[in-house]
Amino acid sequence: MAPATIAKLSITFGLVSIPVHVHAATQDHDVPLHQVHADDGGRIRMKRTCEKCGQEVAYADIARGYQDGAGRTAVLTDADFAQLPLPSMKMIDVMAFVDTVDIDPVSLSRAYFLAADPASAKPYVLLRNTLASTGKAAITKVTPHRQPRVAGTAPRSRPGPGPPDHALA
Repeated sequence: MAPATIAKLSITFGLVSIPVHVHAATQDHDVPLHQVHADDGGRIRMKRTCEKCGQEVAYADIARGYQDGAGRTAVLTDADFAQLPLPSMKMIDVMAFVDTVDIDPVSLSRAYFLAADPASAKPYVLLRNTLASTGKAAITKVTPHRQPRVAGTAPRSRPGPGPPDHALA
């Protein structure tokens, strides 16, 4: 069974844009532990309180804000962030091509698989095969959750059927 698509992005470099599907390459298997009262096992809760009025604030009522040097706060809503011009939010922007041996796997924090969008299988396969035959990887900029990050993408060798064969980390 194919992993679920978590995002639909485009690999871009120059005038080329190749639509891809992003799949999680790993699963989190951590055991969820909670802080509890040692005497009776009751959960310890962290309450969000407003430092101005002292009232407890529901998570739904929490916004993000920017405070300037004079102490004034501008409250920003999700609508404000949606209007920001972030064209890179749907792109995997290739910044350079490097030898795969130059990428230290320890520096990679999380791995994802890329798979071709059905409409763009040919250009995707061409990019994948070119990277594989030259031993290159693409250094890219990705913007998940409005936070630009540097990532690397390279073909992944695998025998037979299985997960997609391009990795983004």
